[in-house]
Amino acid sequence: MEIIDIGRKILDAVEAADGVAASKLILELQGAALDLRDENARLREQLAELEAHIDLIDQMRFDGTFYWRGDGEDKRGPYCQKCLDMERRAIQLQHIDETVADYASEWYECLNCQTRYDL
Repeated sequence: MEIIDIGRKILDAVEAADGVAASKLILELQGAALDLRDENARLREQLAELEAHIDLIDQMRFDGTFYWRGDGEDKRGPYCQKCLDMERRAIQLQHIDETVADYASEWYECLNCQTRYDL
């Protein structure tokens, strides 16, 4: 039941001098208010996460092959171009080095979309 509806019923119960019904409705109103408080906190947390994600995406710089975050010594990455461009997900690539008997085999791989970027 909506809070406004509960409030109207409380007023009706008070006008009818039905204290028991009014008390029950007040308890119901308190429960509904607590539910709204919890939902509000959850939505605020979700909004903060989305805003942080947008900030993260805005900080990315593309060098022609990879996305990087930050500059100079603070440069982090690389991040998967495919995931960032298509899904708006910042997935950091994993460096793979399988050099065997002087045969160099290095690449970056995205564990989300399995895209391979040979070096």
